[in-house]
Amino acid sequence: MPGSGSRSQHCSHFKHWIATGISFCIALGVPSASFAKSGQNERKDMIVSASGHNCAFSFHDPYGGWISGNSYVVDDLPHKKTGVGDFSISFACVSSADNDSIRDYTIARYDEQKGHWQADFSGLSERDRKLLKPATQWISLKAVNSSGFGALQDMVTGDPETRSRSLGFCLLRPPVALCGSAPVVAIPHYSKVGVKPNVLRIIESIEFADAPVAGLAANRPASSPGGSSMQAVTTPR
Repeated sequence: MPGSGSRSQHCSHFKHWIATGISFCIALGVPSASFAKSGQNERKDMIVSASGHNCAFSFHDPYGGWISGNSYVVDDLPHKKTGVGDFSISFACVSSADNDSIRDYTIARYDEQKGHWQADFSGLSERDRKLLKPATQWISLKAVNSSGFGALQDMVTGDPETRSRSLGFCLLRPPVALCGSAPVVAIPHYSKVGVKPNVLRIIESIEFADAPVAGLAANRPASSPGGSSMQAVTTPR
């Protein structure tokens, strides 16, 4: 079934899948081990720690998913219309000043002076840049007490009928940023929407456990000067 295999998306380094289908492992430290299953409509608590950074947060779980390590997994979803029967979100905690790690997830960076996000393909080769630009779409994210940015990327190799769309994101809550990846949110051949609304529902319900923090985009909507929630990004030439 397309979208299966979510339970195997865990390792001691966070795996971030880009549109070429290549897996990158970012050294973020060894995640804490945990496992929990529960019923639907519960609020789940998680603490993700790595390299001296700690992200304590909770989120609403309307799907009765389960937590393994630093990942949240949902399976047994109806897949006839979407082609996706399950999804997973793997979380990582980084410094909100770690532009390189944030770029790895969002293909973007936050410009404090201009007050908006900008596309940033600087970590990729010229060849990959040309492949990924047309395959990438950015979205603004607003959670309970944080905001951030996400990048949707389509695979550009393999059978067009089975190519998947992934989501990488970061929510900024200085001094930390909660980043993550959902390796398969859609199989565009079956449905361009897929389970993206389900994944976004989880992300947008995230609430950091700490007291409000002033600073870098902590409670500001992530948007471009035009204010659009889709493609809210300045794309370099």
